[in-house]
Amino acid sequence: MPTANIEQVTIGSEVTLLPDKFLDGSKITEVAIPASVTSIGSYAFRNCKQLVEVAIPDSVTKINNYLFAGCDSLVSVNIPVGVTSIGQYAFNGCKMLSSVVIPSGVTEIGTYAFYNCTGLLQIICRAVVPPTVASDYTFRSCYSTAKLKVPRGVIEDYKAANYWKNFLTIVGDEYDFEVDGIYYVKTGENTASVTYKDTDYNTYSGTVSIPKQVDYEGVTYRVTGVSFEAFKDCPDLTKVTMSKRIQSIEYNAFENCTSLTRVTIPDNVTAIGANAFKGCTTLTDATIGSSVATIGAQAFDGCDALTTVMSRSVTPPTLAGRACFNCYETATLKVPIAAVEDYSSADYWKEFLQIVGVEINAGPGDVDGDGNIGIGDVTSLIDYLLSGGDASFYEENADFDEDGKIGIGDVADLIDYLLSGGDDD
Repeated sequence: MPTANIEQVTIGSEVTLLPDKFLDGSKITEVAIPASVTSIGSYAFRNCKQLVEVAIPDSVTKINNYLFAGCDSLVSVNIPVGVTSIGQYAFNGCKMLSSVVIPSGVTEIGTYAFYNCTGLLQIICRAVVPPTVASDYTFRSCYSTAKLKVPRGVIEDYKAANYWKNFLTIVGDEYDFEVDGIYYVKTGENTASVTYKDTDYNTYSGTVSIPKQVDYEGVTYRVTGVSFEAFKDCPDLTKVTMSKRIQSIEYNAFENCTSLTRVTIPDNVTAIGANAFKGCTTLTDATIGSSVATIGAQAFDGCDALTTVMSRSVTPPTLAGRACFNCYETATLKVPIAAVEDYSSADYWKEFLQIVGVEINAGPGDVDGDGNIGIGDVTSLIDYLLSGGDASFYEENADFDEDGKIGIGDVADLIDYLLSGGDDD
């Protein structure tokens, strides 16, 4: 069927295959491809010169030959995460395409696939192993003009790989994947840390809830850390809740978050990096988890609004220097009752003018703040929900299912936790 004069098309939700030359040379400007489509034939959108944007469904696993060749108005296209190969001439001549993301599962890219893509300024390749590139002509027109961003740990592999090494600029990508607006770097086979989107920082705003785990491309990652500079220079970040699985807060992690008023560092964190909260000028309350052993230089420097610092650790954490805090005269230091003397004699901690002993609640799940997690916490949580909220309630301990909200799901998870004998997983 001739397609040259077609300007609009509707693809039914039952369609699974778009044939070769489906809309070759048509006048369409956009097309909605339903999720039912698993295969798009070669030449399907070739020379659709008015096509500006297209969304390929995640069910597609191969970008066939000449698929978008000659689409010289195309400015945006997604390559689904399940794609394993990109065919020859697939995007040849897409001169308006300025950025493209090649998924981690891609293993081969055909000759001329991105040839004459003269507008390409950025190519992000998520593959840890450099995909096989068919020839020098695959990217030839953009070696000197496009920045190649690759997983941060394999830069040298790309610099040594055939044809990838021809790019003049090869840099490590700032993050490995994104889920629900939070960016992550892989720290192990099944672990990840929160990071920033790019080096302009200021990635996050409002309320951010860091989950205990995320799923990406079929893999479940435990979220165990806040990476260096992850929230740096976020003036509109007002609240962060961190999963109790977080074990590390690296240097400059929250530096200059000037709208952050309160922070609770989980009990599994063992170290707070240098400058971690430096310049958080509206921070009034900081709770330091019970396992924190070291606090880096200037970690809370410039936090002039601090009125309460609570350290849940029985053993005073080692401070890198006096400049860890600058609120010794204005903030009250709250510590476990049994540890008051130790803090009063520990380096730099002893400079707090007000050190008081308090009953320390048991952290996540201890919603009544009695130092234990039990049936009383279930009752307190239910009472809290029925009353619409109580200011005396330990809110920071209530989001037990770590979904960023306090609700009936937390009651259910808390009961399951108690019935299981305290198994967090």
